[in-house]
Amino acid sequence: MTSDRARKRVASLKRRIAQRIGISQSELRKTFPIQGQSTLWEKLNKLTSNYIDSHGWEVILDALKTAQQTRQNGFITGCSHSKPWQPIDIQNAAKSLSNIASSAPDPQTSFEAPRTLASHTQADTAGMNDSDSLYSFPSIPSSPSRESLVAPPEDGSQGVPGVHVVFCDMTQFEDIAKDRGFRSLTVNPRDPFFRGSVMNSLTQQTLSELQRKAGRGLCSNLSEPMVVDESRAGIWPENSPNSATVHVHAIVLTLLWAKHQGSISVEFHDRDWLEDMLRKHSLEDYLEAFGKQVLLFTPMRRLHMTESQLGSDFNPAALDAAIEHANARSEHEIKSYPSRSEAQADRTRTSDMRLLEEVAKHAPEKFSFRPRLCYGKAGECQMKGFEGQVIERCDSTTSPGMTVIYESDDVRLNGTLECNSGYFRRTDKFSTRRITGSYRKDRYFHQELIPTLLNWGEIHVIMVGSEYFCACIRHGKYGDKDSFVSAVIADRCFKEWKRFDENVENVTTAEAEAKVKELEEFCRWWRDELIKRKPEVFETFKVAVRFDIGISKIGADAQFFINEMPRWPGADFMSFFMDFSYPYDEICQAIGQKFAAEYESIVAGESEEMKDETMSDSDLYGDD
Repeated sequence: MTSDRARKRVASLKRRIAQRIGISQSELRKTFPIQGQSTLWEKLNKLTSNYIDSHGWEVILDALKTAQQTRQNGFITGCSHSKPWQPIDIQNAAKSLSNIASSAPDPQTSFEAPRTLASHTQADTAGMNDSDSLYSFPSIPSSPSRESLVAPPEDGSQGVPGVHVVFCDMTQFEDIAKDRGFRSLTVNPRDPFFRGSVMNSLTQQTLSELQRKAGRGLCSNLSEPMVVDESRAGIWPENSPNSATVHVHAIVLTLLWAKHQGSISVEFHDRDWLEDMLRKHSLEDYLEAFGKQVLLFTPMRRLHMTESQLGSDFNPAALDAAIEHANARSEHEIKSYPSRSEAQADRTRTSDMRLLEEVAKHAPEKFSFRPRLCYGKAGECQMKGFEGQVIERCDSTTSPGMTVIYESDDVRLNGTLECNSGYFRRTDKFSTRRITGSYRKDRYFHQELIPTLLNWGEIHVIMVGSEYFCACIRHGKYGDKDSFVSAVIADRCFKEWKRFDENVENVTTAEAEAKVKELEEFCRWWRDELIKRKPEVFETFKVAVRFDIGISKIGADAQFFINEMPRWPGADFMSFFMDFSYPYDEICQAIGQKFAAEYESIVAGESEEMKDETMSDSDLYGDD
């Protein structure tokens, strides 16, 4: 969205809100003294649309001020406590107004499980009774502010899904409960304050079935004795809310949000199921039998896998051959998601790095910075003469390989790099060992480690479509999963530069906020340019992407650069660390909706790229 379009959009929203609540635009500006921030105005527009008739403006404003005061008093982490208004204020006000509209039923008297997902029909639960589940839980009315994001058609039906997704977990993660919020969300069906159609639909029966089919790498139900680790046994009293805690992978909730739109159906399996189908040569028949477009969703990026860990019954080539055979026989398209070419680019890393280097040569000056890099090929090192720390990375046929930090003259680089940096002499022994296969065939390359990645941090930006959706920053040792992670806030990240370099001056809040705007512009430009340059390896970018971003130096004039760009199917969302509120599924919701809309448009014969890349008001919040 250009700045001119953004200003027009905000002006239109202000007029609409002022007219709806019956005050002048000048009064509205006094109440909400904020500039720009289209996301905030869009949320406020939807909030007033939902509640003006039932509650009136005074009640809405009171709820907003209460939420604002709660945040400014420091009771909410991961967001600015000094700004007059934040989107999270509107989210929390919506929850408060929802509770006023409809009080939750008494958990002791109401035990009917909610049926808000289209998939939870009588047919799905045929033959089940209360004794089939470990427990039931109260039906909680969904928050209108969240429910409106995924409102079904007015006739109450969601139609027949035109695309079927067969998801297979390819990770080696033994138990998602061991994750610390990077790739998982916590679901507690007993919690009377759960909000959102998808969250409220996750009954104990649903979660138990998910764990059985997909494995504990996607769903770990700590309330079931058969899956409780010895170390976890007896932690919670049997009837406490925490005894029902279930950890669910973010990708599962994302696909459930996509399913909730009505245009996509989905099923979940583990790697053993896929290996068995390949071994029996029955995968082609299985995929063809659906009689509709099928996506075999097999993200392999994380956790890092090797071919030996995948097992002798599985290899990417066999999977590709099975899908190609099924697609050739079927009347409907059957394909991998991500595509083979994109998955390979994501796993090997080198092709992405080469494209980043090439695009940077033609980028606007402020977006053109790139760290020095050498691809490790035989001959003169492209970083010859560089002194300092380097990041060594490697390609892999199954996933991005290891990332290691070395000093540029470390002799250990002899064993992996074929280039000659000038710090050491390569002997024939090393070359012969690589040729004869004593070393892995993975390709290693090395890159300048920009010091700011160590002392300032690395930003993780989630893009949904072409929108900068949210971001967090990781502080501490580069590559260390125990490093501190928090939401990106202008005052915290781009204002007090002197903390990192005493020779650099701090800037004003306005200048810090301008830097955040520059970050947003940077992400949009690079996302659009990469799709334009090589659409076949950036197909998933049309739905979402996570950009891992560093800065060239300490100071307000620092330039941003992309360090890595994991595709969304394999990227950690880090939802818990973003500027969101419980239950932290906003990223899953946004990406799931975008994914469903993208493939709904393909089935309808439209362009894969949405007509309005920036997501219109109706796309995000429903029609007025």
